[in-house]
Amino acid sequence: MAMCPSGCDDDTRGSDEPESSLSSLESQTEGAILGVLRARLKLGQIFSEAAWRSLVVCNPVQATPQSWTAELLASFRLDARDSRQHGKAEPHIWATCRDALRCYVQTGRSVSLAMQGESGAGKTETAKHAMLYFLLGCARTDSHRIIDSFRGNGRLDLHVLAEMLRTNSNSTTEHTVVCSHVLIESLSSAKTLRNDNSSRSCHLLKLAVSDKGDLSAFFLLWRLVGGKRGGGRAPRE
Repeated sequence: MAMCPSGCDDDTRGSDEPESSLSSLESQTEGAILGVLRARLKLGQIFSEAAWRSLVVCNPVQATPQSWTAELLASFRLDARDSRQHGKAEPHIWATCRDALRCYVQTGRSVSLAMQGESGAGKTETAKHAMLYFLLGCARTDSHRIIDSFRGNGRLDLHVLAEMLRTNSNSTTEHTVVCSHVLIESLSSAKTLRNDNSSRSCHLLKLAVSDKGDLSAFFLLWRLVGGKRGGGRAPRE
């Protein structure tokens, strides 16, 4: 779950489509919510809105390349026309990032995104795509070339991304951010029965962006988790 300012209207959905805003459901029971999430997942819709400006992301456990295209990323840029005016009201992590960036630009106040969920829920991948939005949201990087390279499996390979950014002389800061995460994954990730890239660390990434959405600086703080999760191993792992 990614916490951040959001808020898309649902007026353009067909009557047979499941509700994209969980807070708008008449019944707020666990069964009703899970039923909507399951129905949306069958349609390939892995994002749903929830209360308190939050986004629920369901791990599809399969490739969803249609959710990560360069054209879609471009539609969520600050200088793009609001997609809600064109009948596209579906929630997306990049829409959440856009709303967060817009809030920062308009108010000058810091905005945070927090990812939470159980192991294998998709926190790491969602965080990567959120980071990708801020790295490629400016015009200095060829987002089409980078996004297209991940359509094969729908997952974001930081090693590939780092190599692509290295060849762009205008993306020094972005390249450093990605290389830092490559190092963290190498030192603090493990393969478990439920997750082949289970994080054994928690980290805080601070990005400084201009009013145009360009990344200017970053600060990264991380630490390994201790206790059983940090050093233990379940049977058959």
